[in-house]
Amino acid sequence: MRISKTSQLLLTLTLALILAACGGAGADDTAPTPIPTNTAIPLAPESGPSNLDLDDPEAFQEFPGDYTLTMDFSFEGENDDGADASGNLLLIAASQAEPHALSMDISASGAADLGGVDHVNYVELDDRIYFWNAQNGCANLPANSEQGLLFNDFVNTDNFLTGIAQRMLPDATINGVASYHFVLSPENLDVEDPETMDVSELTNGSIYVARDGGYIVRMLLQGTGVSQLISAEGGPLGQIDYQLDFEPAPDGVSISPPEGCAEDESQPVDYPVLDDATNPTSFGGFYSYQTEKSFDVAVDFYLTRLAEDGWTLEENNSAGGTAAMLFSKDGTRINVVISPVADGALNIILAEEP
Repeated sequence: MRISKTSQLLLTLTLALILAACGGAGADDTAPTPIPTNTAIPLAPESGPSNLDLDDPEAFQEFPGDYTLTMDFSFEGENDDGADASGNLLLIAASQAEPHALSMDISASGAADLGGVDHVNYVELDDRIYFWNAQNGCANLPANSEQGLLFNDFVNTDNFLTGIAQRMLPDATINGVASYHFVLSPENLDVEDPETMDVSELTNGSIYVARDGGYIVRMLLQGTGVSQLISAEGGPLGQIDYQLDFEPAPDGVSISPPEGCAEDESQPVDYPVLDDATNPTSFGGFYSYQTEKSFDVAVDFYLTRLAEDGWTLEENNSAGGTAAMLFSKDGTRINVVISPVADGALNIILAEEP
């Protein structure tokens, strides 16, 4: 199984790095919510495609309107020393089309890890992004101009599935949607790009596609492989079970910031800040804000002010209007990241290294 690069980055890098940088450790007591059970209801066979071309970029359409998404990913295996390496990631999400908003509630158990915590909330709402976990509380950040699309992030078969999947009758109603059922064979798994997949040997797989609209309603994958989501790269071989469900929400979805998240919760920062700072955010050793200053002015401000305060510049990487600088002082290291956002403003992040 392969999760798209955007989603894999979100689940395994973005969350892990941000939470680790904020001192996340240990686990909370929040238990994963069970994945809902959906029964396939036989329908009378009707005309329709006999197969699905998995190499066709137009094979899957964007899910129309509002919807919820559930991803259940589990791995069962043992390390070389016989220790249990099994784990589970459960993601329950909602997407609102107009105005754009989305939420993700991610739970980890067993060997699965979200940067030292086992439960994370992520929300995009009203041009803000919110991260929450029980150990570190809430991070409230300005959103960039690029909106996330859950469907596009998770339904991405490029370099993952290939060839022709055959239709199986009877058709079925999945998550309330009349759907065609296509069965995946081992030959449909593209093994030419092993770094982008988890299942390396497929034993069972299905894709359900809406008869009206052509969007995926469910994807099921079972097989063996090395899980990059549950274990580290080069981990043990094990059994992987993956289920992805989309369910339309004709009455809309309810999306709000995680409890306790508010824009006025930011704490004062111990580092220099430009005098026109807006949208401040603090989260453990992580602080961000926006400025209308030019890129060159912002970079020069930190190079000059931190040097005056006794900080030593260790790294300075600038390209394409983005700068990443690393400073050290008395055993403490901070990263200063300057990047463009909407309307010509800059977003500035100050983050202490753990």
